[in-house]
Amino acid sequence: MSINKKEGKIIGFRSDVITEKKLDKLTFDYNITKKDWLENNLEKCEDQALLENKIGEKWIKIPASEYDHLIVDPEIHSGFVCDRIVTHIGSQGKELTFDNLWFEFQTFQKLNDIECTKIKEGKSDVIFCNHNMGMNTSLFLCYLVLDMVNITPNYQFESKMITEKTFMIKIKLTNR
Repeated sequence: MSINKKEGKIIGFRSDVITEKKLDKLTFDYNITKKDWLENNLEKCEDQALLENKIGEKWIKIPASEYDHLIVDPEIHSGFVCDRIVTHIGSQGKELTFDNLWFEFQTFQKLNDIECTKIKEGKSDVIFCNHNMGMNTSLFLCYLVLDMVNITPNYQFESKMITEKTFMIKIKLTNR
């Protein structure tokens, strides 16, 4: 449902001239409205808060091209990140299921503007991710999903296809 102008609420805040000019320049440079900028940053802030192990945990941004080079051993890196996700799920008192792990994985990818989808195909699910960041990133993300599959009893690995810009994994629902 879309909100028309009469249903929405006008909000405003006071800022100094320097902040106003910086915001005007940023929204002009990226060809977005101030409303879009605010909504996007609020969503990212909410997603990050969902993934924090400690309130106010510091996060860093790394350019995609550099990140791919930083992942020297994608399989080890994926294990480290999977452990972090498992710890986070446990700290929330949630059950360790693939769906809970997948939610965390997908939220993390949204923070990085990477769209990962899971599509049902009968008793199997196909996971597809398009990131355009390089082979190490493809391997890392693929291994991370496989780590999640391996530590939960509800799916088993069927097949994978990895390229420099994408990966696709097929997993099968089991009756364990």
